[in-house]
Amino acid sequence: MVSSRYANRLHWLRTLLSHVDSDARESAARLLGIASSALSSSAALNLLSELTSALDPNHPSRFEIYHGLLCATGYVTACCLKESYIPEELVQKVVDILVKVVESEGSTLASLAMESLGHIGLRCVLPSISRNSSAAGVLTVLHERLTKLLSENDTKAIQKILVSLGHISWNELSFSHLKIALDLIFSLARSKVEDVLFASGEALSFIWGEVPVTADVILETNFVSLSQATNFLTGDAPLLDSRNFGKRSSCEEARTTAQDEIINKLFDTLIYSSRKEERCAGTVCLVSLTMYCGRHPKILELLP
Repeated sequence: MVSSRYANRLHWLRTLLSHVDSDARESAARLLGIASSALSSSAALNLLSELTSALDPNHPSRFEIYHGLLCATGYVTACCLKESYIPEELVQKVVDILVKVVESEGSTLASLAMESLGHIGLRCVLPSISRNSSAAGVLTVLHERLTKLLSENDTKAIQKILVSLGHISWNELSFSHLKIALDLIFSLARSKVEDVLFASGEALSFIWGEVPVTADVILETNFVSLSQATNFLTGDAPLLDSRNFGKRSSCEEARTTAQDEIINKLFDTLIYSSRKEERCAGTVCLVSLTMYCGRHPKILELLP
């Protein structure tokens, strides 16, 4: 297995986190997360603590190191959550560090921190963040900041943020939090950038639920996007396995309400809008939902 093969090469993988090539850094971070599953619980937690201590309170001065650490933190935390041996207080600490990066850094690093939050969100509901003597959901805390980041012209960062909103919503139990994610996604309905529209469609598919990929596929394979993994329209979407989704039955009510919200937004506002950009966005989102969630009963009801 890949995990056992690389478990004894952690030092080498960690040196690659500062590689000059961004793809190499991200691949090393993914492999580090996979390899950590073959470690003992204490060794994996020590690795995660070392990663977070390099990020807090002072972040690395070199961009490549900062980038690599952010990527690895998300993957390794997700692995520890899968193995169920990470204490809640450490998850809280990691999420708080990543939220602070989103709040304080520019679009590139902020989007990477969001991506890592999304990877953690694939394994658990993100814990609330303490602000001003009160606790609030991550997206509630970051709403204003994310609105600003999504209004900028950094297409790659916007794509990462959009997809991360879908990943964060994967296990979300609260419709109010899902609604914030939906509002942020639909705020880009007038975008003329094709890649942004398709990233919006992918994010909506994760919020809709029951996309035919698992968290393991996303985090532990060479998964890039839903468009490369599944397509109901061409018949190559894997059959849904209800066992993959039973554990999320507790959020069924919030999920159903979110699905209704998506349908209403698409058909009451976007698809029949007088603005060409909104019609285009609505169509892309509907096609994306059909491609990635095409076997869902509500989607089948919408098809002619």
